[in-house]
Amino acid sequence: MPMIRPLLRKLILDIPRRDPKREHVRLPERKAEAVTIAAGFRFSEGVVVCADTEMTDSVQKFDSSKLMTFVIGGGESKYRALSLVFALAGTVDYARMAITQIEEAIAEEFLKAPESMTDKKIRNMVTASLLQFHEKFVFNHPLYRNGAGPVLELVIGAFSPCMGRTFLLCTRECAVNEISNSACIGQGQSFARYIIQQFWKDRLNRYEVYMLAAHVLEQTKQNAPNCGKNSQFIFIDQVTGRVEPIWGLRNQHVESYSNQFMRLYPFLFYDLASAQKDFETVFTELKPYAYGLWNYYHRQRDAYEALERGMAEGQQELRRRREEAEKAKQSASQTPTPGQ
Repeated sequence: MPMIRPLLRKLILDIPRRDPKREHVRLPERKAEAVTIAAGFRFSEGVVVCADTEMTDSVQKFDSSKLMTFVIGGGESKYRALSLVFALAGTVDYARMAITQIEEAIAEEFLKAPESMTDKKIRNMVTASLLQFHEKFVFNHPLYRNGAGPVLELVIGAFSPCMGRTFLLCTRECAVNEISNSACIGQGQSFARYIIQQFWKDRLNRYEVYMLAAHVLEQTKQNAPNCGKNSQFIFIDQVTGRVEPIWGLRNQHVESYSNQFMRLYPFLFYDLASAQKDFETVFTELKPYAYGLWNYYHRQRDAYEALERGMAEGQQELRRRREEAEKAKQSASQTPTPGQ
């Protein structure tokens, strides 16, 4: 027993201990990945930011928005509103906390000197806020060194009122870069980039960008893991900086068209290259498919637009009846009762 104790003491002393003064070492690659698909598109008419709505925790999948908006100024002010739209990926609680810090920093500076809020200054403030946030909450997280700490990525659409232009930012950790065309984040970003490369063209208009964004999200949800549920889109106008959400029924006919179009893709690929068919034969055979797809899209669009109009009219009628009931109630309360 006396001989065993020195041996045990030597083994214990030989165990490597963590040096608290050791400098932080950045791992070459992070294993944890964000489970979502979010994207931003910059074009001549403004910016479109979009994302799916599937959230995942340790127990279940559920539906929740990954888009956040921030607007300050405008109204009676001589300066137009400064607008920001965030799409987040990664650890949701940390991402939302980081977005809140960015909003607070920009709001404080805007109230001091709104004329100084250029696109460059907004980008630098986003970078400074993210650096401060990561140094405080992410890099010191006990699981960060093992690659299992919090992760956050952002796509940010913005409008600078003093510059009068929209711009698109994409972040990873503390790195913030301005993007000239499109940016993707989340677990489905590689597949989304592949789809964008196939369909991107110069001088896209607003409707075409919306079609592309809906197609990218739908096909990524169909083919990439942990991407799903609904799709949400927000547009920032290049001229006014107005933030316009596009929700619900307007998305569904485009998603249906996206899936039907992908079924037509193989026919185009094989038949146009067929040595047994001339062009007239290929055109004659593909025409019914193309017409069917065209007819399907327009019927779906008309049906969803009619349903949306009906729902809007129903809500207006409901509001009108509530107002009438409120007026009748007020009138009855002001009418004197007998004996008064």
